[in-house]
Amino acid sequence: GSKDKFLANRLQMSGSVYYLKWNNIQQLNYLPSCGFEYTANVGSARSQGFDLEGEWLPIDALDIDFSLGYTDAQFTSTSISGGQLLASKGDKLPGSPWTFSLGAQYNTSFLGRNSFIRMDYEYESKTATDVVTHDPLASSYDPALIANPEKNVFTLRAGATFGDVNLTLFADNLFNTHPQMDLTHQDSDTLLFEATALRPRTIGITATYRN
Repeated sequence: GSKDKFLANRLQMSGSVYYLKWNNIQQLNYLPSCGFEYTANVGSARSQGFDLEGEWLPIDALDIDFSLGYTDAQFTSTSISGGQLLASKGDKLPGSPWTFSLGAQYNTSFLGRNSFIRMDYEYESKTATDVVTHDPLASSYDPALIANPEKNVFTLRAGATFGDVNLTLFADNLFNTHPQMDLTHQDSDTLLFEATALRPRTIGITATYRN
């Protein structure tokens, strides 16, 4: 990894590249035939990727921050327990390979008050599709559990300070997206599915008092 400063210290960046190996990784093993789960040591795995983050001040009033990450994690051995295949070599571990965030805050004076406006964006790529639950040979194979789609979330903030009181107007999930997250069902014969989603667009105001 490395941490660096550029452009007269107006740009700060840090990043790392990693490669991890571990054995007897503990995972929940789901049995779609009956809906039970149990914890098992599922062979060996490796994870490799990188992360990058930084902060840039193009002008004194504008602060931009960002992060980028990539992870490729998969089993490196085939695991069998009680005559059942728990994972095949090459099966991916759950999760989104790519993540990205970007934020920008502009500080200014409004009606003689210290004020700001800020926008944040977060992205997660589609979750891995070649995971154990999509391996036809595995005991936890369940083709109905489709991968989570990519996620894009925007947040907007604007606020000002009035003496000891800070007032902030916010809009979370600005574009009211509701992608599927964590789809499950009790077993392969159950037609009732459950999933979570982002909270709908939420607009409000917060007040903070500091003495």
